[in-house]
Amino acid sequence: MDKQAFVYDQQQDVYYCPAGEPVPFSYKETIKVQGQSVERRAYQCRTCRDCPLGSRCRTDPNAKNGRRVRHDQFELHRERHRHRMRDSTVEERYKARLHYGETQFAFIKQWMNLRQFLLRGIDKVRQEWLWSCTAYNLKKLMALWGEICAWNGENEKETVG
Repeated sequence: MDKQAFVYDQQQDVYYCPAGEPVPFSYKETIKVQGQSVERRAYQCRTCRDCPLGSRCRTDPNAKNGRRVRHDQFELHRERHRHRMRDSTVEERYKARLHYGETQFAFIKQWMNLRQFLLRGIDKVRQEWLWSCTAYNLKKLMALWGEICAWNGENEKETVG
């Protein structure tokens, strides 16, 4: 069963499982995600052993410990985004934007490994961003140049032969 089946009560700081049992806070840990420290809270159920949904909720229904649910400091933002994406008009807007507007940023983040700036200060960050954009544009120009050269080579073969 996915974590989405669990309901979080922020005021009591407790999750509720699909069977309605509370899953209280157990511990917190700090993990590194893409070089950034993220605080993650873990909630663990204590009544899973006799639960009728245990076989669907847990990978090992006979495990000694109950089901564990975790969330980090960004969970509320992700949930708000999931809720917003349920609207069909918003989903259509994102689909339209997905390729055209996001491809360049995805390339710069993934292939050029620019997930955070190395320099500090707005002028230095602006310069670092401009260098990244220049590198991206040069890559596109080289690909286009390769296509033009290949096309010219094919035309030369047709006129010669």
